[in-house]
Amino acid sequence: MYLLMFSPDAPRTTVLSVTPSETVEGSSVTLTCSSDANPAAKYNIYRVNEGQHGQLLRTGLQSVFSSIQVSDTGRYYCTAGNDLGSQTSPSIDINVKYAPRSPSVSLSPSGDIMKGSSVTLTCSSDANPAANYSWRKNNNHSVVSKDQQFVLSSILSSDSGQYYCTAQNELGEKTSGPVSVQVTCQSMSSITSRLALLILISMLVLITTLR
Repeated sequence: MYLLMFSPDAPRTTVLSVTPSETVEGSSVTLTCSSDANPAAKYNIYRVNEGQHGQLLRTGLQSVFSSIQVSDTGRYYCTAGNDLGSQTSPSIDINVKYAPRSPSVSLSPSGDIMKGSSVTLTCSSDANPAANYSWRKNNNHSVVSKDQQFVLSSILSSDSGQYYCTAQNELGEKTSGPVSVQVTCQSMSSITSRLALLILISMLVLITTLR
């Protein structure tokens, strides 16, 4: 009969692994620390906070996020130790992916939109991975632009309407509320100025005629 004898050894090849490898908001994620050691090692799992030393997350070889959140994004590592020594694993990064949040839309310039002028609609949404954008008018299915910024140059009265932005990535999509674009032919100040000019010309003509 042969007996396999393992010599006592401090922890070696300490590794922290994450399952599954892709982390999505709301899913279950497990961190597992492993090491070769004799006697068996005791484990601690840490999270690295920016500008600080590691914060103890869990004592034990596993830490389970039953519903991982965006706030759990960060860097993690573990330590393995027995009576003969200890070892720290390389750190790993957890990047929590999530679908786009509700988009916000801005209109520039604000105020009266004159026929022939240029207007820029800008859409933004927090998402990971970054969102792709599309624009629709009056809730029609046809897409009028696939850029984050939608520029209406030399705008016409027919461009008036309600515009919607959709932010989309591999995890989902969100559509903004309507943004109203109303094109006017002339501003009241412009009309008033022209009327004043016409009255002035008429008065000059009348004075000249009376002389």
